[in-house]
Amino acid sequence: MVKANEDVVWCPVEGELVLFHSTKGLYFGLNAVGAEIWRQLADGAADHKIVEELRSKYEVDESTAISEVHRLTSELTQAGLIVGE
Repeated sequence: MVKANEDVVWCPVEGELVLFHSTKGLYFGLNAVGAEIWRQLADGAADHKIVEELRSKYEVDESTAISEVHRLTSELTQAGLIVGE
């Protein structure tokens, strides 16, 4: 289970989401799908719930949804934007 780093602030910008890591000075932009994943992570949703929501909202197959969630969570973890609980 992961959660948003407490040092990260975020806001929507024209259908996307901008994340800012205040202690690192790092900006990170997310498209609509990435923004959906981020919002669910910020709400404490488990990976399997996020996959279900993506499948429902974007009509993608399970393997694609799983791949996108894992790819993004890996990138966000490496950047220090999310942390494990």
